[in-house]
Amino acid sequence: MRFLPCLALVLALLLVAAPARADILELKDGRFVEGVVVESGESFIVHSRFGPTEVKADEVKRREKATSVDAQIQAHLAKLDPDDQKNRALLARWLKEIGRVDEAEALAEAVLEVDLQSAEAHKVLGHVRHQGVWRTPDEAKRAEGLEKHGGRWYTPAEWANVKGDARAKAVEAEKKLWQQSVSNQVNRAVKLMLSPDLRLRARGRATLETLAKEYENERLTDLVRHVDAYVKNLDEVRERHVAAAAAGTTVPGATSGMLLAEVRATFSRLKRPIKEFETSLASNIGGAPVKIQLPELEVINIRTMVGMPAVVR
Repeated sequence: MRFLPCLALVLALLLVAAPARADILELKDGRFVEGVVVESGESFIVHSRFGPTEVKADEVKRREKATSVDAQIQAHLAKLDPDDQKNRALLARWLKEIGRVDEAEALAEAVLEVDLQSAEAHKVLGHVRHQGVWRTPDEAKRAEGLEKHGGRWYTPAEWANVKGDARAKAVEAEKKLWQQSVSNQVNRAVKLMLSPDLRLRARGRATLETLAKEYENERLTDLVRHVDAYVKNLDEVRERHVAAAAAGTTVPGATSGMLLAEVRATFSRLKRPIKEFETSLASNIGGAPVKIQLPELEVINIRTMVGMPAVVR
């Protein structure tokens, strides 16, 4: 199975007459692929919300019609009371089990904002019970007195003994990890904005808006508008197909592909510890040296590619 190049394939009827239904391909290696499936020679072209995927016919064990995952999510949410955090956490676990990890974690985070002791939500997020409280694995390590540098854990004494090139490499690795973390936040936020859960859409949008405001970055601000326009377009196309299905007709002209939106962002943060040095200049009459702190600002440029489907009516 391979993903087709961006904008490589245009397919009429991305959304079929009954959008709540989907094709499920069970592959011989045990994986499942869901979407609108069209036969193309010796392959199947599967169209999902993230664009087209090609699956070789000889890789497929079984094909069947089923209710789409998005439709199932919407059905679950429609049955839940606003305060039913227990079943929201169970829905988050199910989302994680089927591979919708970003949505699962965001839903679990929303549950914990209301019910901080939800064990199910903590487990979805990979939290552990440590010293009587729920913590992330990193928080548990820090509670044991360990420090993380460049992706490795050290005791304070071990880190104090890291010198020269080894320390410089650890600092550089830490910088790269932070860059990747910001890129992951952007990509995760876009995925949430495509969720069928309106609460998660709002959560993703808020994340992008927060990053754009915090770093005064116009590219992120533009990305918020870009994704908003796409989601609105997609919702309108779905509504048209629902109406067409009720009338027993189809709507031509819906096409799909994949767009890659490049996001370039500049971030800055204060380096710590703040350097301190002594000088005798402008000191008092006694000539005692004066200690001066010299803050350093670290400027980091982030580049990330955000994959997003394109729907044209």
